[in-house]
Amino acid sequence: PSTSGLTVKWVDEIRVYTGGYQGEKGDLAGSLTTPEGTAAEPTEAPLSLLVTVLAVAGAAILCARRGGA
Repeated sequence: PSTSGLTVKWVDEIRVYTGGYQGEKGDLAGSLTTPEGTAAEPTEAPLSLLVTVLAVAGAAILCARRGGA
C-alpha cells in the first residue's frame, strides 16, 4: 500500500499515564531517563547477515536458471 510519501516509523512502546502526563511538553517521562554514564550494551544482529547471505544465494540461483534457459 502507498504511504503517499509519508515516512513510516515503528513504535516499540506505548505508555498510558492515568490522568495524563504532567511533565514539560517534549521531555521524556522520568521512567524513560537514565542516569549519566549508564549506557545500554549494543546488541548484535546476526539476522541481517543471514538475510544478506540468503539474498545473494537467491540471486545466484535466479541468474543460473536464467542463464541455462
